[in-house]
Amino acid sequence: SNTCKLVTRMDDDDDDGSLTCSPEILGMPSQGDRNGFSIAAKRPKVELSVQQSNEDVDSTSLQRHDSFQLDKHEDSLDYDAIEHLEEMAAKPKSAQPSSETWATLPPAVRAYYGKKGIADLYPWQHECLSLPHVQRNGNLIYCLPTSGGKTLVAELLALKTMLYHRKDVLFLLPYVSLVHEKVNSLKPLANSVDIAVELYAGPYGRYPPLIREGRNSIYVATPEKAKAIVTTLIENGRLHRLGLLIVDELHMIGTAGRRGAALEALLTLLKVKAPRLQTIGMSATLSNMDELALFLNAEVYQGTFRPVRLEEFIVADTNVYHLSEFVSTKDDDATREPPLPLRQLQLLPSASKRTLSEDHRDAAIIASLCAEAVAQGSCLVFNSTRRGCETLAQQIIQYRGSPLQPKLEKPRAALSQQLQAERESTSMLARMVPYGVAFHHGGLSLDERALIEEAYLDKLVDILVCTSTLAAGVNLPARRVVVRELRMGRRELTRAEYQQMAGRAGRAGLDQVGEAFVLCQTEQTNNLRRILAEPCLPCTSQLAQHPEELEKLVVTLLQLKLCRSKSDLAAVMGSTLFGCQEPEETAISLAEAIVHLLELDVINPNEGGLTLSTLGRACFEANFDASWAADLLRDLRSTQASMSLLGNLHLLYVVAPIERVLSSPVDWQQLMHMLSLVPTSESEAVLKAIGLKEGFLHNCNGDGQCVSSKQMQARSPQAYFNTNPTAKAKRLYIALILWLVTCRGETIGQVSKRFSSKHHTLDPGGVQDMLQMASIYASGLVNFCNQVPILWPLAKLLEGLVQQLYFGAPADL
Repeated sequence: SNTCKLVTRMDDDDDDGSLTCSPEILGMPSQGDRNGFSIAAKRPKVELSVQQSNEDVDSTSLQRHDSFQLDKHEDSLDYDAIEHLEEMAAKPKSAQPSSETWATLPPAVRAYYGKKGIADLYPWQHECLSLPHVQRNGNLIYCLPTSGGKTLVAELLALKTMLYHRKDVLFLLPYVSLVHEKVNSLKPLANSVDIAVELYAGPYGRYPPLIREGRNSIYVATPEKAKAIVTTLIENGRLHRLGLLIVDELHMIGTAGRRGAALEALLTLLKVKAPRLQTIGMSATLSNMDELALFLNAEVYQGTFRPVRLEEFIVADTNVYHLSEFVSTKDDDATREPPLPLRQLQLLPSASKRTLSEDHRDAAIIASLCAEAVAQGSCLVFNSTRRGCETLAQQIIQYRGSPLQPKLEKPRAALSQQLQAERESTSMLARMVPYGVAFHHGGLSLDERALIEEAYLDKLVDILVCTSTLAAGVNLPARRVVVRELRMGRRELTRAEYQQMAGRAGRAGLDQVGEAFVLCQTEQTNNLRRILAEPCLPCTSQLAQHPEELEKLVVTLLQLKLCRSKSDLAAVMGSTLFGCQEPEETAISLAEAIVHLLELDVINPNEGGLTLSTLGRACFEANFDASWAADLLRDLRSTQASMSLLGNLHLLYVVAPIERVLSSPVDWQQLMHMLSLVPTSESEAVLKAIGLKEGFLHNCNGDGQCVSSKQMQARSPQAYFNTNPTAKAKRLYIALILWLVTCRGETIGQVSKRFSSKHHTLDPGGVQDMLQMASIYASGLVNFCNQVPILWPLAKLLEGLVQQLYFGAPADL
C-alpha cells in the first residue's frame, strides 16, 4: 500500500537544505502539525514522501507541510540512517520483520536494545503503541505486571518525541536511586542517536534547563525536581519545548502521602498550562484506572502479560502450597482449612538435626529455599526491618555454610576488601560476601549499596536479603523471591506492595519461570489469605489529607499567573483528581485554603482578584509550606542579626533538617564530646546566639526522642524550637554531626563509628540521608532569602554550604 518517491530540489530563498520524512515510514503516525521532522544541513534539499491509499490515512494529514528544525553540521549528519529510512520505505511488506514498529526504528536504537536482549516488541507493546489515541499524541495510562516490558513502550515514545517531533522529554521517577539508574542506562542510547540525558536529583540540575543547539534532551527527575523544571520553563516561556511527560509508578499519586499530593498538583499544573502535552503514566498496581483516565484525559491499556511465568507459593511450617489454592477470595471460605500441600520442604542438614526456635526456624526454611534455587539463579529475600536483614543474612550463612565455588573466591575477596575500605574497618557486610550472601537496606552508604548491587548482578552475591523498599527501587531481578512476612516495619503490606516484591522473580531471557514464596505460621493463615485476596487499593487523591500541598498549588498558580481570582482557582481545582473524585469536598477545601493564606499574608486581595505577597513569592521559590513561612522569616531575621561567623557551626544549626531533628534520638554523651571538638570560641558564641547554656546540656538525659510530625502540626517548627531548650539541643546535635563531615573532614564511615553503642547507632546511610536532607533544606533557604531583600547576606553565606552538604566534604574538597 506504500509507494515512495525521492525528489531533490534547491530552494532559491535558502542556501540550507533539509530532509523531510513522513513519520509513517518509521512506524510513527501523522499528528496534525507534528507530522514530520527535518534535519537542516548544508546540502541540497532532499524530500522523501510516502503516498498512501485513502483508506490508510486521513488525506488532510498529508497536505500539511509543518516541520521541526534541528541544526546540525554536515559532518555530523547521519546519512546512513537516512539511507536506512529510504531502504525501509522501498522494501516489500513481506521482507520486513513481524513488528513493523520495531523494524522501522533506526539501526542504532535497535542495536542498543539488542545488547539488552530485546530483538522485537511483544505483541502487547505493538498493540499499545498502535492505539489511535496514542498515535494522535494522546495521553496513555497502562498497567501490567512487574517485568512486563512497560518501560520499553515509554522509551520508544520518548525517542519518537525527541527524534521526530524535536521536543524534549521529562521522565519522572519516584526515587533518587531509580533516577541514577535510568540515566546510566540511557547514556549509551543517547550517545548513539545524539540526544542529551540530564540528571535532576539531589544537587544536580540547571533551572531552567539548558537549550541545547542541535539536539533534544530527556530530563530524568524526581517529582520534586520535576516541579522545578516545569515552573522555570513556564516562567521563561519555554514549556512549548516539552513534548512528553512520562510518570513511572503512577500509583504513588494515591498512595505516597504528601509526595502523591505533590505529583497530583504537578499534573494539574501541566493540564492547565500545556493541555496538548502528551502524558504517559505506567504502573504495575492500578485499580481505579477509569478515574485516573478521567483526570488525565487518557486512554487506558491493561494486561497481565509477563515474559516469564510467575509461580507463587505459600510455606506454612515446612508445607508448600500453591498460592492460588491457598488464598480464598470468597467471604464464606475465609476460615476454611488449607488444601493439601504440594510437597514438604526438605530442610538443609545443618537445620534438620536441631530443635529450632521460631526465629531460627524461619531462617532455616529460607536458607533451604535459597539452596534449592541458587544452582539455577539468584535469590532475593525480603525482610521487614534493617536489623532483621542483617540477622537473617548471618543465619542463612550459618545454615548454608561456605559454598564450593573456587572461581568466585578471588573476586569475592576483592569485594570484601572494597567494603572494608568504605567503613575503614572490617564490617559485617565485608565478612558475609565471601559466602555469596549480603544484605541491602537504607542504612548502607550509597557506595556500599552500589557495590552490593553490582556484585549481585555479576553473580558474586547469589543470596541478597533486603528490606521491602528495594522492591520499588533499583532493578534487581531474581530466579526466586522469598518474602519472610507481609509487613513493612510495623504495618502490614498491601497486596500491591507484595506484587512488586513477587514481580522481581523471573529474569527475562534467562529463566523460563520465576518463583515467589511467602512464609506463614499456621495460626496466621487466615490473615495472610485476607491480605493476598484483597484487591489493590484505589488511587485516592491525597490533596484532601494534605492541605499544605493544596495551598502550594494555589500559590504556584497565582505566581505563574495561571489564575488571578477565586473563580479561576475553582475551575483549576475542579480538574484535579480530588475534583474528579470529590467535587463538593474540593470546593470546601479550596475556600479554606484561600482563607488560611489570606490570614498568613501569603496572598493579598487585589481589585477583585488575588496576588502573592513577598512572603508568598518566597514560599514559591523555596517550595516551603505557607503555614510556617511567617515564623521562618522572623527566625531568619533574628538569626542574621546574631549570626556567629567564627565558623560554620551556626550556619549548620540553621540548615539542620527539621524532619531529621524531629525523628532522631540523641546520644547526649556524644553530643558533649562533639561539642568539645569545636574551637572553644566558636562553640561559646554559637551557644550564646541560639540561647543555650552548656550546663543545661550536661543535665540532659534520656533517649532524646523528639515529638512526632503529627504532634507538630498545631504549630510551626520554628515556634517549637524557639520555645523549647531541649529541642534546640537536639537541633544542635544534628548540626554537630554535619560539622564533623563538612568542617572537620571526617568520612561518613568515621562519623558512623562514633555512634556504635548499644542504645545509639547511626548507620552510614543515616549520615548520608542527614547530609542530603540538609542540602535540600539549605537550597530552599537560599531561594527563600533571595526573595526577601533584607536577608541577602544570609543567602550568600548559605550558598556555599549546599554542595558541601550534598557531597559530604569540606569546602576545599
